[in-house]
Formats: sequence, C-alpha cells, structure tokens
Amino acid sequence: MRLSEFEIHAETGVLVPPGSQQGKPAFGYSDGVDEETRVLNAVTAAPDVRDNTSALLAYVTDWPSYYHLAPGRSNAIRALGLPRDIRVLELGAGCGALARHLGENHTEVHSVEGSARRAATCRARCRDLSNVAVFQADFSEIECGPDYDVVVLNGVLEYAPSFFKSGDRSNPVGALLALAKSALRPGGIVLIAIENKLGLKYWCGAPEDHTATVYEGIHGYPATTKVTTFSRREVQEVVRAAGFPDVSVFHCFPDYKFASTVLSDALPPSTYLHNWLDFPAECPGLSREYAVHEGLAAKSVYDAGLLGDFANSFVVVAGTEGAATKFETVFRPAWIARRLSVRGRDASHHRVTTLAPRQGRLEVTKAAVDYGRGGELAAPVVEPWTPGDLLLIEMSRAMLGANPDEAVHALLAEFHQDLLSRFATETRDAGGYPLLRGRCIDFLLRNIIRGPEGLVAIDLEWEAPAPVAVDFMLFRSLWNDAIAPNHAWASRRIADFDLYIVRAIQRFYPAYGFSRHAQNKAQEESFLARVGLDPTAPRRGEAAFVMAGKAWGRTLTRRIRDKAGLS
Repeated sequence: MRLSEFEIHAETGVLVPPGSQQGKPAFGYSDGVDEETRVLNAVTAAPDVRDNTSALLAYVTDWPSYYHLAPGRSNAIRALGLPRDIRVLELGAGCGALARHLGENHTEVHSVEGSARRAATCRARCRDLSNVAVFQADFSEIECGPDYDVVVLNGVLEYAPSFFKSGDRSNPVGALLALAKSALRPGGIVLIAIENKLGLKYWCGAPEDHTATVYEGIHGYPATTKVTTFSRREVQEVVRAAGFPDVSVFHCFPDYKFASTVLSDALPPSTYLHNWLDFPAECPGLSREYAVHEGLAAKSVYDAGLLGDFANSFVVVAGTEGAATKFETVFRPAWIARRLSVRGRDASHHRVTTLAPRQGRLEVTKAAVDYGRGGELAAPVVEPWTPGDLLLIEMSRAMLGANPDEAVHALLAEFHQDLLSRFATETRDAGGYPLLRGRCIDFLLRNIIRGPEGLVAIDLEWEAPAPVAVDFMLFRSLWNDAIAPNHAWASRRIADFDLYIVRAIQRFYPAYGFSRHAQNKAQEESFLARVGLDPTAPRRGEAAFVMAGKAWGRTLTRRIRDKAGLS
C-alpha cells in the first residue's frame, strides 16, 4: 500500500491504512507497555518538545525514557550537515526524537512506525510541525515511489532479520535496502545508523547492545539470528550489493544513539583523533566488564590506522548514481571531526566543535547551536589546532603503569606548577591555599595538550566569578581525570578513592584533610549542577559561573559513576 492512500486517525493524528481507525495489531518491537506509555504521557504533557530540549529530562525515570527523551539523539545526523531543502522518509521512527530534528531542519518529513503507541508518541513529539507526517505501518507492507531525497534507517537495518518480511526472505537486509532505494529520487541517499559489531567498546568488555551478551557481535552472533550488525568493510559491501555505488562511512563515539564525537570517512594520520573520544563508553541499563582500557586502546588503534574499523557505531551514507555530486558536502565534508557538546547542558549552551583543514593547516572552530534559527551554527570562534596527546591520556598511562603513585604525582606536580604560573593571584584564602584566577576552572588534564613547545590549554569554556583555591583544582583533576575515566582499573588497587585523593594533595599541601576534601566535593557538585542546568543563573544565593566568552568546546567534567564508590 502506498502512503498516499493512508487516512488520518481521528484520535491521534497519525496516518493509518484505510479502515484502520480502531488500530492495527500490536507491532512486535517494544520497550514495554508501561515504559512506552510513560514516554507517550511525557511527550503529551511536556510544554517543550523541541529537538534537544532539556525540558523532557524532568520525565526521565529509566533507560527507555532517557533514550527517547534525552537531548543528543540527533547528534549523529546533525553532524552530517544535510541540505535543508530536502524531502525525507524515515523508516522506523520510534518515539519521534529524530523525526523532530528532521522536521525542524528540513522541508518535508514522512515518518513511518509500526507500533501504534510509538507512532502516536512520534506525532505528539512533532505536534506543532505541519511539515511532518507520521504513518503507522509495518513498512514491509508499504510501497514507495521515487518521492524522496533522503531515506533514514536509524537503528533499523540490524532488525531486518526479525521484522522485515517483504521481498527476498533469504536476504531481509538487502530487501529492506531495496525498499529504501525504491523511495529515492535520482541522486538520492540512504542514511544508515548502525552499531559496529567490532566496536572498540565490545572488545573492551561492553555487552553487545542488542543481545546484552559480551562479545556476541565479535563472535558473529552465534546465539541469535534475530539481529545483525556489520564491520566497516561488511556494511560497505552490503550497501553496494544493494545498488548504491557511492558510499561514505562516518564513525560515531560512544555510539550513534547519543553521539558526542563523529569522525569523517577520511581519518587522516597524525591528527590525534583519539583525543576527541570519551572513555569508557557507558552501557545504560546494562552491566559491563572492563577487559581493556578504552582510552589507551583508542590511541593504539588510531596510531595503527585502524580507528575506523573499531568505531563503536557508523552512519553510512549510501548513494544512488549521481548522489556524490548532488550531496557533495555530505560525501566529501570539509571537516575531519566534530564534537557535539549537548549532554548535561541547557540548550542555550549546546556547542559544536569542528576540526577542519584550511589553507594548508588545521583549525578548530567552536560554534553555538542556534535553535531559534533551525539549529544553525552561530558565533564561531576559530583557533589553531595543536598536535599532541591530551594529558588525560598520560594520566591513564600513569594510573595503569608499574609505579602508579609516583607517576601520578609527577604529572600532578607538573600540572600544579603550570596552574600557579598561569593563574596565580598572589593571594591566599583563609586556609592558606593559593588562590587562582577564575579562568582556571576548566584547566583540567582533559583540556591540556602536550604540544611541541610545551603544555597548551584548549577548551577553557567556563570561568568562575571569584578566585579559586589551588587545592580545588588539584581535586578536580584527580576526581575527573584520574579516577573517573580509570575507575575500573583504579578500584583494583585503591580501596578508598577519597583517601587516595587526600593523600595525593597532602604531598603538596600537608594541611589538606577530610574536612577540606568534603568542601571540595560539595563545591564540585555545585559547579556541575550550575553549569548543567543554567550556567548564567545564580542558584541558592550563590554566585553563578559564567561562560568564558571566547572558547567553547568539549564536554564538561562528568559525575563519577555510582559503581566507582564516589557518591
């Protein structure tokens, strides 16, 4: 049945096949009736349902609700920079997070979803977008004509063995791609967001996303035939076999669902792209093992020229004849890497950081996402790129090394001296600790590169309105850059993280004790709360942290996982 034959469901506004006003039988894919009902109720009740709004976080109660409601779901597609004047078909719309993004940014969007409850949620999420039409249909039962510039399969292709029952039953993946191709105008493209069965996080101990089984994809899915993902080479072979001659692969970390970093197909050497990745990858709703250190492994596979093969997820751009010309900026982007800083931020402070060549050199451009103008990037700040590893990588090596306490101390001593030389005010607080200028607040190991001429600060995004004690900055770096990314390894030798940090700071300031440490922990929580909710508004009578004004970029420091014992 063609989508043009569908009629509007009187209650939900969803387009359904003729005679389906009472609804169709339940679709087999679901996060659970109760879970999806809560998401539907949240989207219906929320006053703000825009793409990347933080307002929906108030309704999050579990992983399914976070997945459908939290900001960041559109990051991987946003990074591609698709042309605005396009007609889009989305197959497998879910609860509407991506449909909302597509509708806000492109001319016309048709979103197809098999589940009646999910389709109703998608319609509610896009209720004020007249250019978005939501259809409830098992898309193995629909026919498509060449009406669209772009077809989106976002987390859908891997489920073809279970849910797509049309065409060649022996090759459901190929049959689904054939349907997508039939919907394209000449020169059209299919966007496929899918996990990499050889993703780095899987080698490092994370369970396979669909089966929750460790190493399941790496082993070739011996325990299931209901889902399938591909390696980088395999996914390119699959789409070319389906009749798409032009293929470009983008690499997503930690995955395509909530991508914080997207790397282009190029992946040039000696650009230190491992610096752009967060580690370890999270597995919400699942427990995971820590067999290999992801941050150090990422550097090793990048240095070996293999980072693309170990990307956790892909966005594959598959083009019909002429697509590489029609969508030239997508197939051959002018950028190498993009960092999308969304998580834990108010939408007014969402940022995109881009690494790109220009006039024979590399530059880093940092820009705000202007949702008032359809998500355009605004107020760009351009900085020169600095080669070298982050000190965060050096700290991980120190934590895992043969003499970790001394190695960590040596790195911390260098950091301490650089703090004082850059930011000292020549004054002390009541406890006798040197005070630093507020610009130091984001000067962490994750924001420092060891360049050819010494240490170089990057992404000093936040600024405190008053001087900051040096011990707080030592605490911040130990808490966020020594313990957080290395907690699984540190916990094997450190019984008490608080005691470890106290003793590390006492080597510089012997008077530092647990009372001062508790103050620093409280100050860190206060800082994270302020920058995470509204960086410009005072909270509980305290002075606000303000944007530094000249540079924006990588993610803010993260809260420590509960399992790390640092609550």
